[in-house]
Amino acid sequence: MSVQRGVCVEICYSGAIRDPSQRVNILASSLSLVLAVSGKGIVFGSCAEKCFDVRSVLDVRNMAQIFRISKSKSKICISENPKQVLKHAFSRKTVLGVVIGVHSDQLDVWKRTKSYQYSLIEQDSPSDEHISQSKRLKIE
Repeated sequence: MSVQRGVCVEICYSGAIRDPSQRVNILASSLSLVLAVSGKGIVFGSCAEKCFDVRSVLDVRNMAQIFRISKSKSKICISENPKQVLKHAFSRKTVLGVVIGVHSDQLDVWKRTKSYQYSLIEQDSPSDEHISQSKRLKIE
């Protein structure tokens, strides 16, 4: 299975919070996925459209217990697996495997310079809170 090769799978939980009709589908499919991979290689992400959809680390760890993930594995899913995904993405020779968020106002600059640095991604307005302000990403 691909999880044995180090592939991680992201479970986005904000859809279950936002839309009650999606809640059952998201929980059922996530539970079957977690059981199939034995809780290994799971990354929890919010995929939030609004800041109210983001939950704290403890809330996400409690949510992981719904999927029958132990406390120790849930900590790995929240802290270690995302770091491994980012390390792997930045260690690749090409940036085609990395998702880069660029504000539409800065798209021309980004295309012109062909620079994939995070320094081009800055926060212009309060509505752009999902765009990183940092000039560099430190991964330990």
